[in-house]
Amino acid sequence: MYNVLTAIKNNMLLQELKRLHIWGASTGFEICEVTSDFATLTEHLRKNRYQLVLLEATPDYPVLNLLQTIRQEKLCQAIAMIGQTAEFKIVRKSFLLGVDDYLITPFEISQFISLFGKIEHAEHGKIEAENSQKESLHRSYPMEEVELSEERLKN
Repeated sequence: MYNVLTAIKNNMLLQELKRLHIWGASTGFEICEVTSDFATLTEHLRKNRYQLVLLEATPDYPVLNLLQTIRQEKLCQAIAMIGQTAEFKIVRKSFLLGVDDYLITPFEISQFISLFGKIEHAEHGKIEAENSQKESLHRSYPMEEVELSEERLKN
């Protein structure tokens, strides 16, 4: 399961998001936590591992600074901004700061499926890279040599 954290102050927006039939076993993505307190968002991200943060684009809060902090500290794999309107300056700055997607109501399921696919692909690529690195290490240092080295250390 992929964990999703939503940081949304607008209750109607949150309800619309939750009503979508994209959460759970069918996609593997689950909203694990909902917060409306943007001030503690980075604390949530430091304590738990989330593959996706859905961050509300609001004019009354400097979400772009928050987005920048999340990216700089690598607190989450993917970030999508969501909102009811798309003000050009905010959308542009969001993408420049590394947001993965910008979703506007009414939400389209296809947009989420595309975003989920990107996250799954990136996660799969990360696992393959780790496995490749392990295989490379095993080829470079065969187990027989490691066992012999350990025996020499004991003697």
